[in-house]
Amino acid sequence: MRSSLPATKQIWIDPPAGALPDGLTSLPGLPELALRLLQRQGMQTEAQAHAFMDHRRYSPASPYELPDMQPAIERTVKAIMAGELIGVWGDFDVDGQTSTALLASALRKAGARVIYHIPVRGPESHGIKLEVLQRFVKPGVSLLITCDTGISEAGSVAWAQSHGVDVIITDHHSLPERLPEALAVINSQRVPDAHPLRPLPGVGVACKFGEALLEACGESDFAASLYDLAALGIVADVAVLKADARYLAQSGIELIRTSTRSSLKGMLQAAELEAAQFSEESISFALAPRMNAVGRLDDANAMVDFLLSDDPAEIAVTVNRLEGLNGRRKLYCDQIFQGALDQIKREPGLLDHPVLLLHHPEWRAGVVGIVASRLVELYHRPVILFVSPPDELMRGSARSIEGINITAAIHQQADLLTSFGGHPMAAGLALDGSNFTQFQRGLDRFVESELAAHPIERKLQIDAWHPPQSIDLPLLEQLEKLAPFGAGNPPPVFAARNMRLVSAVPVGKLKEHLQVMVEDEQGNSSRFIWWQGAGMPQPEGPFDLAFNAHASNYKGQPQVSLEWLDFRTLEQDTLIISSGKQKTVEHIDYRSRKDRIVLLHELISQVDPEIYREGADIPSTPGKLRFELEKNPNLVIWSIPPSQKVLEEIFQNVQPQKVYWFGDPHMDKEIEVILKSVARQIKRGLEDNQHLFDPKTMAANLGTSDEILRLTLQWLAARGDITIDYLYQETAALEAGGVKDNEKEKELQKRLQKAFAEVEAFRRYTLRTSPENLLPKID
Repeated sequence: MRSSLPATKQIWIDPPAGALPDGLTSLPGLPELALRLLQRQGMQTEAQAHAFMDHRRYSPASPYELPDMQPAIERTVKAIMAGELIGVWGDFDVDGQTSTALLASALRKAGARVIYHIPVRGPESHGIKLEVLQRFVKPGVSLLITCDTGISEAGSVAWAQSHGVDVIITDHHSLPERLPEALAVINSQRVPDAHPLRPLPGVGVACKFGEALLEACGESDFAASLYDLAALGIVADVAVLKADARYLAQSGIELIRTSTRSSLKGMLQAAELEAAQFSEESISFALAPRMNAVGRLDDANAMVDFLLSDDPAEIAVTVNRLEGLNGRRKLYCDQIFQGALDQIKREPGLLDHPVLLLHHPEWRAGVVGIVASRLVELYHRPVILFVSPPDELMRGSARSIEGINITAAIHQQADLLTSFGGHPMAAGLALDGSNFTQFQRGLDRFVESELAAHPIERKLQIDAWHPPQSIDLPLLEQLEKLAPFGAGNPPPVFAARNMRLVSAVPVGKLKEHLQVMVEDEQGNSSRFIWWQGAGMPQPEGPFDLAFNAHASNYKGQPQVSLEWLDFRTLEQDTLIISSGKQKTVEHIDYRSRKDRIVLLHELISQVDPEIYREGADIPSTPGKLRFELEKNPNLVIWSIPPSQKVLEEIFQNVQPQKVYWFGDPHMDKEIEVILKSVARQIKRGLEDNQHLFDPKTMAANLGTSDEILRLTLQWLAARGDITIDYLYQETAALEAGGVKDNEKEKELQKRLQKAFAEVEAFRRYTLRTSPENLLPKID
């Protein structure tokens, strides 16, 4: 079967034209792009725009607009007044953890006696297992409140109700054909699509319940203090950031920036995040992975007490545990991702199916969903990864794309499954291995029929054509007023015309990402990160580039970060080249030759090339430092440059037509050698009453990077060996002696080790990759 899923190329939609609504043009201080983005979100008036940008000007919906809220609150207040034991049942992902903590906190503030349970993923999986429920209610629970779960647990709910335990379900997952016979079913899917409460995930529904309960018990003011927990769950669960979900996320993120919640402070410190710069990205890429790691690999029950704790010892222990589990999660994900790619490489026919199904007996069940999401991004199709131990059920995690409801597709195969549940974009399931092939065929037929009836077009909305080098921090600060960005409110997409690829260097632990350098027609260069770009087709010749831009903080300095999204190749005759003619570089590879000295002297006598050589390993070899090179049609790369930046500087200076690659493998420097060499040079200079030094020349003479040289000087200062009066790229004013700073010395030692590792990684890459990949065509 050949998949009918669309090709990976996206259809670019140009920025909308036409006049802006009159109500938006009166907004002061916002660039037109921000106004266009507000228009895209359906804003027509100034009041709507203000409510979108500022949660204080938004009017949230009443909790009682959710069906069954009234009887649920009445029963809970009755339980509190009677001193009944209330049990809260959650889930182990971030949405479930925060829902459980939020409900427990609200109930306790209202005066309730509360116990809670979060299923342990390994033995219990999602949902409410009857045997566990029976143990949980044994201490005398007479009211059970679920959060982020329960809508598919009709059997367990029926048992509880029949044994004197009233059940209130708060959930957001897809509704079954028949609702469980609980006392109350509060689910955001029970309101119409356009209702402001519809986008709420589990923690959002729990928050609305908590607000109503606290109001009924005279504790309304406490509700806002729970919005930080709501924001964590909303962003982590990739909820649509519209209406009340957006309001809670905005409110919570602002609260976290000034919050005194000790658990969040501990996580922020461990993740090296400044509270003042906290954003939705801080949740998505720092906090949520750490919290999810607990639920995926361990027991998440302790997370509830942690989130609500003020005990420094408990917080310190849990934070350390989070860091360790997150490290394991990363390792497992990398291993499974690589294993999945290997399976596809061995069996390319797997990609002929509209849904990619992979399985392995040794994969970790707790993290396959994360890897499935990465594969969805890579192959743009739904993905289900199964753990398939011998003689046990296959347990899978599914992730989907917009336009394919994966839970509905799985539901069609319900007779083959042991269990399943989820929402349109993600699901969990279990089946007997003997049903796997039949399940795959049924899934293929369902998805193929859906695609035939409703073809999917991958569309990329371009918000502005904008040269990347002209995007600055003031513009991004203005656009940040439209944050948080995410599902339902994507960040602005920029595009640039007639770009040219200069270099693409693999980065990351598995070299799965690319650091890309591009140039425009005028030779202006810009650097991008292309996430998961390794192995993807790269543009040849001129192309248009779509990208995101955001402000980041690197080593305390704000800067603009650019992220590669997509490209479309242009026809050659659309490119305008100022020189009138495009040149190509011919690469001659001598890296593996043993007679390199003989070859070098032959080249000197025949073509008189410019020779790049740095470091003092072979002083007799002729050559120049990186900034001494001059324009010449022939270039010899004798030394291995320490970085892509230096390599680009070399090519810019020489502008060669032919490049002879030698790459002396003997020039690698150990960190101690560099440190001692720099210390020796400075000591001798200071003894001769020399106080001005040239860091750029020192770095070139040693064949290292400017960054390493600067860090070395700062490290010597932290040791108390020198004092730095000032330090610029080409001038450093130094004095002998100084004040020792042990903490700073340790920090700089770590940064030096990291910088050296980056240099060595680049050199290894330079030695083994094809020369054509190091620098492509240039003008």
